[in-house]
Amino acid sequence: EIARRKARRRLSKVLAISVVVVVTIGLLVAGGGYLYHDFQNQQGHVAVLDEALNLVRETDEPLHQLNDVVSDPFKEGNAAARASIREKAEAVDEQLQQADKKAREVSVDLKNQRDKEAANQTVVTISARRALLEQGQVLMDAADAAEDASKRVDDAWKLVMQGDELARQAAQLITETTAENVEASKDKTNEALSTLDDALAGFVDAQMTYDLADFSPFIDYIQKRQESLGYAIASDDALLAKNKEEATAQNNAYNIADAEAATLAKALPADPSSLVDEAFETATAEASKAYSTARLQAGTADAFITDYLGTGSK
Repeated sequence: EIARRKARRRLSKVLAISVVVVVTIGLLVAGGGYLYHDFQNQQGHVAVLDEALNLVRETDEPLHQLNDVVSDPFKEGNAAARASIREKAEAVDEQLQQADKKAREVSVDLKNQRDKEAANQTVVTISARRALLEQGQVLMDAADAAEDASKRVDDAWKLVMQGDELARQAAQLITETTAENVEASKDKTNEALSTLDDALAGFVDAQMTYDLADFSPFIDYIQKRQESLGYAIASDDALLAKNKEEATAQNNAYNIADAEAATLAKALPADPSSLVDEAFETATAEASKAYSTARLQAGTADAFITDYLGTGSK
């Protein structure tokens, strides 16, 4: 009886140990399966982050082009470069939005802290890059308008110079008051007036299309110059009519108006387009600051991402 009881106890122990072993193996298998599944999920999230980073990387070139034209807006050839960037801007923004969606989705599920921070920094650089696009568009539009205004005032100022030269030639002709010289002087003066009319139209047009700058000093000068030349023609007509008294009166009026024009001329900037440059700087100060801030933010985030991609954790 004692032997039978010992045998039963040994069998019970063996069965108990067997059950424990089986249960333990079952748990290990289940746990291992969970860990493997979790590992696979994490790898999937990292792959999505890779996709987001690739989308971001593809925007590097157009954003570098944008930075070039923003940094030196009036460099030769940048007008065409701005047009090229505008054509790409919508597609670039769409890419960034896609990348943003992917990065935000995985940032919540990633468990590795460095992976998670890389996802967060990806979101930061995307936000900064979209700000660069937005502010860059503002700056490019402002550059287009300023460049157009500069061309208008430069062309108008060249006409002013031509008109002034014609007026000087007319004055030189009248040093000898023969009928032929007076007629020639009058023709030159009318030619000068016509040229100044075109110059005035150019400045008025520039003022209407680019009201950020004040071109009124040039407009005032041209109008005073036209006034003086009107007196010159009246003096020529009086000379041709042999009315010396009227000729003298009109010549005196010319001298007064011409002196006033000379005073106005001294107050003018040497280069009228400098007014456009000053207005451009003032008008774009806020956008330039926002652009610089976004560029700094993108640079900081990109530095982390570059380090992350180079650590071998990817």
